[in-house]
Amino acid sequence: MKFSYNWLKELVGFKDSPRDLAEFLTLRVFEVESLEKKKGDWVLDIKLLPNRVPDASGHIGMAREIAALKDLGVEIPHLKLMESKKLASEMLSVKIEAKDDSPRYIARVIHGVKINTSPKWLKARLEVCGIEPINNVVDAANFTMLETGQPLHVFDYGKIAGKKIVVRRAHRGERLLALDDKTYELSQEILVIADAEKPIAIAGIKGGKESGVSAHTKTIVLESANFSPARVRKGSRELGLKTDASYRFEHGLDPNLAEKASERLALLIAKISGGKIMGGKIDVYPEKTPSAHLPLRVDYANRLIGVNFAPLMYEVALKRLGFAYEKHRAGEYHVEVPTIRADLKIEEDLVEEVVRIWGYEKVPSTKPLPPRNINVPITLRC
Repeated sequence: MKFSYNWLKELVGFKDSPRDLAEFLTLRVFEVESLEKKKGDWVLDIKLLPNRVPDASGHIGMAREIAALKDLGVEIPHLKLMESKKLASEMLSVKIEAKDDSPRYIARVIHGVKINTSPKWLKARLEVCGIEPINNVVDAANFTMLETGQPLHVFDYGKIAGKKIVVRRAHRGERLLALDDKTYELSQEILVIADAEKPIAIAGIKGGKESGVSAHTKTIVLESANFSPARVRKGSRELGLKTDASYRFEHGLDPNLAEKASERLALLIAKISGGKIMGGKIDVYPEKTPSAHLPLRVDYANRLIGVNFAPLMYEVALKRLGFAYEKHRAGEYHVEVPTIRADLKIEEDLVEEVVRIWGYEKVPSTKPLPPRNINVPITLRC
């Protein structure tokens, strides 16, 4: 996955050269498969571990990882939406029929956009990461995906029949002309975004051309949603269609990521297109995803690692990771794990995170001890 060196440096403010950063990441967390100079920037092609795609596939996520490892801060873009008095819910309705396939769907409406070419800085960021600029609205959606890790989509509001969005399985015999100019036959295993009449996008994979943004678009609908990894993976394989969005959704994104990404995209589009954001958002989120809560016992962790870290070292590591915690008694903590780190499921996962922050090189190598009190039968062969 491609990351911009300049972009990461803006977010974190580290002093490493591109090559030093590539070496640091390879040694401490992710393998940097290649480093290439491109248009005044450097492209780091980073091989993410599958369990880290949900939190580290965006520049903010990767910046947080670098900041935690280097004990630095992250400059997250400030979000402050200026919304119209007219509500988005007065202009559009959203319904999730396939509830097991889509935990969350957020829609925002922006009126009065002017479709144009993107600013130079925006085009440069996309090109460094291997995405071809299209127009200011579509480019903003792609930029926000690269920034947050959350795929987003933009519809032309005027082309949505019945001013209604339905998340459902495709009906037998339905087809979709996609943005890649190919027509796809949709089985009932495919999850789609539909209006009152027909599919307008393949959920989590590809948008439809008929509902896409054009030079004549004046009002848009922003989609920031969460889809089942299994459903997206199945649809992607059946259609033979892999995209940046499907790659991320297949690894299981955090439903809570959708809200911040939606706000960021709305703010960016309003800024570069001159549109007005309609009041509020349409947010269908039936079952909220809660944070995980895990124990962390210093004595147990030290025995597991084979070192004698003081409790303070665990506390510092948790703070650098951004994990809230409560101290129950000396050396025992109750840790709240952010929903974006769904890969951390047991106490041992937390212990590994602490060691990772301090560095595996600080753990001395020791010979494994032989098993105790085990009678191994000996078989004599003549």
